[in-house]
Amino acid sequence: MRATSADGKTLWCSGCTNGAGVIVDGTGTPLETEFLDVVPKGADTALYQPHHNVITDQKQVQIYEELTQNAKREFTTSFVHRVYHPKDNRLTPQGALTPGTSAFKAKFGESKVTEAFMKATVPEGRASEDPDFVAGSDRLEYRIALPEGTDPTQVTVTATLYSQSIPPYYLKQRFELAPNGPATQRLYFLASRLSTKGTLIEDWKLKTVSASAALQ
Repeated sequence: MRATSADGKTLWCSGCTNGAGVIVDGTGTPLETEFLDVVPKGADTALYQPHHNVITDQKQVQIYEELTQNAKREFTTSFVHRVYHPKDNRLTPQGALTPGTSAFKAKFGESKVTEAFMKATVPEGRASEDPDFVAGSDRLEYRIALPEGTDPTQVTVTATLYSQSIPPYYLKQRFELAPNGPATQRLYFLASRLSTKGTLIEDWKLKTVSASAALQ
């Protein structure tokens, strides 16, 4: 979400990125949640972006994703170390049915295998408690504090949904787990030399839909 003045200057932004696709705050500094490796003193897990119902700060970003942790509560992208699931707010399609319900059984029958398989699409974490997070849609509220002296009638807000199939933390984990492996070296070579400027995936993200409106 970006708020801009009449001359196109960014006044407030949640979800803005740098050229590497890393989400930054209003000063251009990468968020502490971007690499899933900042563990606050006294905490047992690294910082991450939870599912939001209301966003009031530029350091808060709505990211629709699944996050998993290993047995040590460390975030992992490994398929064989998935133990904990603190977040899954991936948007489900319209018409998606919840496993275990009568509607689900009417559609798919009594198969426990199908039910267990489809449970992987059920929201987890805060999304599971969000009444507005339903099949096919989600409602999110932004409360933007504009700079002092700003005329709100001259402000335009733009909401854009981006897709990022290779988030920064995924590459970081690949490079750390086996930095000298041939596959890792090949990935590093390709990722470090890929030029996205002027392409549909500029800044390592693909714009899927966007809408703008003037403040009333």
